[in-house]
Amino acid sequence: LRYVANSAVVTSNGAVNGKVLPDTLFTSGAKLGYDSLNGTLPGCNQYAGYVVFKVRVDQPNFTVNKQVSVDGKTWTESAEVQPGSTVQYRIVYQNTGTSQQDNVTLRDILPKNVSYVAGSSLIANSTTGGQYKSTVDGITTNGFNAGSYQPKGNVYFKFSAKVANLDALTCGV
Repeated sequence: LRYVANSAVVTSNGAVNGKVLPDTLFTSGAKLGYDSLNGTLPGCNQYAGYVVFKVRVDQPNFTVNKQVSVDGKTWTESAEVQPGSTVQYRIVYQNTGTSQQDNVTLRDILPKNVSYVAGSSLIANSTTGGQYKSTVDGITTNGFNAGSYQPKGNVYFKFSAKVANLDALTCGV
């Protein structure tokens, strides 16, 4: 749950009725009162009041999609390739939740007989102005920390991989 800013309101029979309390109410505190918000509250029931505030329910959520391309232009869920050829993979992460997600780490496990091409990693997000820029290797080993993303924020990550040569592949069913 997350407090909705400027939503805390005092209800009482005094002059403070309907006053909005500062957002410090939930951090360092805020003074209440009867005639003013000065911290002075007389005793007895006729001076009682209450504070009403709103909260928003946050739901963290995200999607990750992986696609492959044999020509670097057309992206699909799977592709038939020739032994020894190079393909590109694209991983797209999107924050579909209602709160910021920090330290978003992407990691990919390549199929058997497919190996990462060193130095081929590219990233595109708001930090790069939506343009693909070179980035560090690691997507297929320890993973890559792609940063923090607000709701609806996303990152595109591309890299190349090489399919083993025919003599390295095993035949069979």
